[in-house]
Parts: sequence; C-alpha cells; structure tokens
Amino acid sequence: MNKYAALNHELSKLYKNISGKGPKYLKTDAVENILIIKINWYPEKIFSNFTTSDGQTIIKKTYKHIFSKWGEEAKEIIEDVLNYKVTDFYYDENMALSENEKIIIFLLDKVIE
Repeated sequence: MNKYAALNHELSKLYKNISGKGPKYLKTDAVENILIIKINWYPEKIFSNFTTSDGQTIIKKTYKHIFSKWGEEAKEIIEDVLNYKVTDFYYDENMALSENEKIIIFLLDKVIE
C-alpha cells in the first residue's frame, strides 16, 4: 500500500468538507523535505462564465480563500499522519484559472524517509 494512502484519504475528506465535493483525485509525492500535493477537482460550471479580468480576479480570490483554509487544516493532518512538522505551505493562485491539477507544496522540518 502507498505510504501516503492514509494521508490522501484524510486530505480528500477535508477538501470535500470545505468544497462540498471531493476531488477527482489527490496524489502525494515527496522530495527531501518537500511534500507535493496534487489535486484535480471537478470544474465549477459557474466559474466558466467569469471570463473578464474582474471575473478572473474573483476566481483567484475564491480559490485563495479555499486553499488558505484547506492548507491550514491540511498542515494538522500531515503532522498527525506523517509525524513531521509542517513549517510552511505554498500554492500559486494563478492555478485557480486552470482546470487541471492544482499543486500545493508543504515544507517539512526534516527530510522525509
């Protein structure tokens, strides 16, 4: 079994609690002390109508709020499941305009074994 299966399951549940439905998939990879979370979700049809610059700003702000909330709670889950301290996390708000994978980076206090 993938050593990140439990983590992926818990992070998917968290995403579902915040957004109302789970992602298409959520995958975790690690490089040294960097945890990379890839999320692919179902596109929100309402956002397809936000094609202007103002509309894109609204989408970015919406996802910024979602990622901020999700990221803070995800930090706790990562620490509980993997027993590593999360020192910071990062996401690119421009990815909100993409219908593909969203990537969130978590920096950990030590190299993942």
